[in-house]
Amino acid sequence: MCTLPLAPGIHWKQSYVPTTWAKRNISAVRRDIATYAEWPTNSSNPKLAVRGIFFDETPQQYDADALSYLQELTSFVKGLSGLGPDNFVCVTLLFHPSVICITARYSW
Repeated sequence: MCTLPLAPGIHWKQSYVPTTWAKRNISAVRRDIATYAEWPTNSSNPKLAVRGIFFDETPQQYDADALSYLQELTSFVKGLSGLGPDNFVCVTLLFHPSVICITARYSW
């Protein structure tokens, strides 16, 4: 789990899910996502809730299959309860080191 500082005093807890550059078995990725979404219920502790999913190891170049893969996973995340009110999705964006990267909310 990681916390994104959105602004001073405001943090967004989200869970890490690797995609292996959109090549990881999508059923395995869905299981990881579902596990995180079920934490508040399975633990009987709502404080374990996360507000979204951070997809790591995402492709660095456009690929139609990878886009479809990430769209399907994003739809899956958005359809779950247990991930907070917004079901936030974040992906890894890789840039040249001299480029400033700003984390943003994505709706594929």
